[in-house]
Amino acid sequence: MPVASFSKEIFVDTRLFPTLSLELFNEFLRIVLENLKHGVVAKNKYSKAAEALKVDIDTITKSVQSLSEVIIVMVGKQVQTENDVKQSLLSLSFIEDHIKAFTEVYSTNYKDLRQMLTTMSLRMPHYHNLDWRLDVQVASRCLRNHVKPSFMLQLEIKDANDQPQYHLLESDHATLSHLCDKLEDALKQSQSTHTKRIARYTQ
Repeated sequence: MPVASFSKEIFVDTRLFPTLSLELFNEFLRIVLENLKHGVVAKNKYSKAAEALKVDIDTITKSVQSLSEVIIVMVGKQVQTENDVKQSLLSLSFIEDHIKAFTEVYSTNYKDLRQMLTTMSLRMPHYHNLDWRLDVQVASRCLRNHVKPSFMLQLEIKDANDQPQYHLLESDHATLSHLCDKLEDALKQSQSTHTKRIARYTQ
């Protein structure tokens, strides 16, 4: 039967959990499930946890992320039996009460989590090509010697069936520059260690 193995980063980032009371560990489980099913919860909840445990918010964030990854890895490996769940968590030095709480939550939500991972792996519409043209208005009836550049864009994407779709867009330089900045930020985020770890487990 499958027993999950975890990265070195997960071993480091889950060190907080054996020190927690069962009540606090259950709260972490609740937050992680909310993250996985509905998106990231409000950061003020992390602040309250950090204050209660006398640690910084970064430690709480990494702990939540690591527990999320533990669940994703186990669901991805199709760890299902109580014994396999226990053996997987013992490698992370989880204590007995925490293992029981985790197993109950994990077993109850396994089918939903498995479906979520399957949905995440489906192909989504994706970028294929971009053609552009720069138009410059140099004058009008009202204004002379007034340069007004604009970009005409034809964005080609492909849907889940690999069929092309075309979208015509118009943008000024300021908006296009702002979009480029946001895309560069997204690219940097996609190359972060945490994102790569999540992608590895969901592919």
